[in-house]
Amino acid sequence: MLLNDGRYGLIEIKLGKKEIKKGSKNLHKAKDIILENISKNNTKVPEPSFLSILTGGEVACTKYDDIKIIPIGCLR
Repeated sequence: MLLNDGRYGLIEIKLGKKEIKKGSKNLHKAKDIILENISKNNTKVPEPSFLSILTGGEVACTKYDDIKIIPIGCLR
């Protein structure tokens, strides 16, 4: 997701509660790869503004590692 001002976020889709931990690891891995490429290539790409998991659950929250958990029902 890229906004007009250049900010973006990383979003992973996981349908089950048990998959949220896996999604969290994947998002942090992707962010680390982006940050590594930024430092290696001296690019002007900013780091992601947020990390989020879109899920089939019912409760929205922010995890301890600052990942936003968003139930798909909230996207109305």
